[in-house]
Amino acid sequence: MSRRRSQDVRHVDWLRLIDVSGPFLSLTVLGEAFPQGLDADDPAAARLLREGYEEWTANSALRRPDPAIHRAWVLLMLRDVLGYEDGPLAEGAGIPESAVAELPEHHVTLRPDFAVLRAGPAPVMLVQVHPAGAPLERAVLPQVDDVRKACHDLLAY
Repeated sequence: MSRRRSQDVRHVDWLRLIDVSGPFLSLTVLGEAFPQGLDADDPAAARLLREGYEEWTANSALRRPDPAIHRAWVLLMLRDVLGYEDGPLAEGAGIPESAVAELPEHHVTLRPDFAVLRAGPAPVMLVQVHPAGAPLERAVLPQVDDVRKACHDLLAY
């Protein structure tokens, strides 16, 4: 089998794994975007991803999902699937202040949960984690405690 033909077969196999809609994902587009072909399947990585996903979906279906399992799922995606290990992946105090935005006029501070760092002053990717099932197509409302604090701060003026 020719090299080009084997790449097409891998692209077709990959397309079978996803819900393809619109002109953005097609064999032609994949061939242009990945002329070298896609990486071969890694059964161990696929098993890890499948097990993590099953645990995450079971947790998400609970009345009170465990936030630690949601966080573990996000870390599995960032570290094991996308390959951002500790070092380039920062969280908490490791996130540079340049990635934090203070909006005093709105009584809010925007702080990512994770940041992917590279050489230079600015992170290359900021990650904000939302609860499972959060509607991401509209603005996320602040937590009740944040609203109470903002109201208290406004009344204190």
